[in-house]
Amino acid sequence: MFKRITAVLAASALATVGFVAPSQAASEADCGKGIRLCIGLVTDTGKVDDKSFNQSAWKGAQDGAKAVGGFAKYIETIDPKDYANNIGQFASKNYDVIIGVGFLMAEAMTTAAKQYPKIKFIGVDQFQGAAVANLTGLVFPEDKAGFLAGYLAGHLTKSGKTGQFLEQMLFHQFVTSVRGIEMALLMQRKSLERNIQLPDSFTMHQTTHSTIQHGAVQLHSSYYLKALM
Repeated sequence: MFKRITAVLAASALATVGFVAPSQAASEADCGKGIRLCIGLVTDTGKVDDKSFNQSAWKGAQDGAKAVGGFAKYIETIDPKDYANNIGQFASKNYDVIIGVGFLMAEAMTTAAKQYPKIKFIGVDQFQGAAVANLTGLVFPEDKAGFLAGYLAGHLTKSGKTGQFLEQMLFHQFVTSVRGIEMALLMQRKSLERNIQLPDSFTMHQTTHSTIQHGAVQLHSSYYLKALM
C-alpha cells in the first residue's frame, strides 16, 4: 500500500503539467515562472515520517519532482484549523501542484481549488462529491487491505482471539476497513474484540506488545497497513 500511494502520487503529479527536466537544481524561487514543476504537500496532523499516508505521499511528491527536475516542499500540520492556511502558503507562491493528505482536509482542499483554478490539487484519501476541474481525489480499497490484515491476524493468533483498536471518529474509511477485517475473521471462525481509541502511536505499540504476550493479535485501523508494506 505504501508503494502504491507513492507511485500514484508521483504519476499524478507528473501528469498534471508537461514539464521537461532541466539541468540545474530547482528551488522555491522558481515557482510560478512556468519553467519548473513545484509541488507542495500539506500533511495531516502528525509528522511527515509517520510511516503511513503522510510519508508515502511525501515520497510520491519527491519522486514526481525529481523526475522532471522540479521542486518539492512539505508543511506539517499541527492543528486541523491550520489546513487552509497551510494550503494557502503554497498557493500564494504559485506552486503548480498542491497535495493535501487525509480526508479531514477535503473541505479545505475543495475551497482552495475553487479559489486557485490554475493550480492542480491532489487529495489523498479524499472522496470527491461535486467535481472540481483542478482537484483530483485519491481513494483506496480499505476493505481489501482490512481483509488481508484480518486474515493474517486470524492466522497468527494463538488464543483464537484478536483485538482491534478503533478511532473514535468512525469515518467511511475506517468502517470499510473494519468490515474487511471482520469478513476475514469470520471466514476463519475467529472472535473479534474491540477496544476504543488510543491516544498516540507510542501507547498503541506498548499495549499491542502486552496483548500479544497474552496470546492475542491486535490491529489498529490506522496502523495495520504497516504490517503489509
